[in-house]
Amino acid sequence: MSFGHNISRQDGAVATVRKAMTLNKVLGIMLLPMVISGCGEDDGSYVIGDGTNNKAIEIVAFGFNTDKNQKVDYIERADIRMATGNTRITEKPLFGKDSTSNSKEVMEYLLADKFEFSSLGSTQLAANTNVDSALKYHLLWKDSNNNNTLRKDVQYRPINIAGQAGVGSNKAKGFTTILNKLPGTQNKTLVFPKGAQCYTNAHKVDRSYFEFDDTDVTNYRDLTAWRSAQYRQAKFANVNVGSNNTIAASILVEDPRDGYETQYGTFPGAVQYRGKVYEAVVNRAREWPENEDPNKALVYCENYNKIAADFIEAEIKRAYR
Repeated sequence: MSFGHNISRQDGAVATVRKAMTLNKVLGIMLLPMVISGCGEDDGSYVIGDGTNNKAIEIVAFGFNTDKNQKVDYIERADIRMATGNTRITEKPLFGKDSTSNSKEVMEYLLADKFEFSSLGSTQLAANTNVDSALKYHLLWKDSNNNNTLRKDVQYRPINIAGQAGVGSNKAKGFTTILNKLPGTQNKTLVFPKGAQCYTNAHKVDRSYFEFDDTDVTNYRDLTAWRSAQYRQAKFANVNVGSNNTIAASILVEDPRDGYETQYGTFPGAVQYRGKVYEAVVNRAREWPENEDPNKALVYCENYNKIAADFIEAEIKRAYR
């Protein structure tokens, strides 16, 4: 799943960036978040769009793959420069070989009240992407049937991490980075250099929507069967979505076993679409900021400036040779 709310299904704190819908690297690119799908170049760069704009967002992300034994077998750095109408992603392998880059693209879908959007590959790239400032952008999707839109705003928040070391994600305070996730570096005290910054972000979505892709298809015959397969005390909301609100969908709004809403305001759901039932992520219309004060609560570093990124790259190369 990749439409970019932040929710990667592997880690609610990061997004998944995948070249041609493939990478399980958990690349923490909260830039779009988006799928890399564009014109490949020999240097590992991808250029999306042909517009030019002086306002740009420049950040760096890292991601990794694990094999079937949960051993890290590939690590990558991605330098991103995003401007209105033009985004460039330069990928740089740091360890191992990416074995997932040739997988087939799949169709992605966004459904909401009187709204429907689908795209092969990256929905984000098909959206109207606008950079509003050096640390803020918005995405705008349009339903071609009725011209209704879905808008998502993202504001980056810089965090000063110079002179400090990250902590594990089980800590109550501090900040955690890619170095705290990789087995080769997570047990080391690695202090970031002067000028190092990481970024978290605040999101705002103007309407609730379902997101899924072709890989989310299930064997359930209908939504009743899907609901019956969930925990028997779970509560559901049934709605209609799509351009003409003719597509049936269900949202699991409460599961007494655990917290049913993530920090990003998402719920599990399902959609009966073109004769098949798909599991989906449901994103609520809301604004949700992330904590940006490591003295109050844990900060999840999702992207980095060049100083922090160069330090991370050096430590990764030292640990994975």
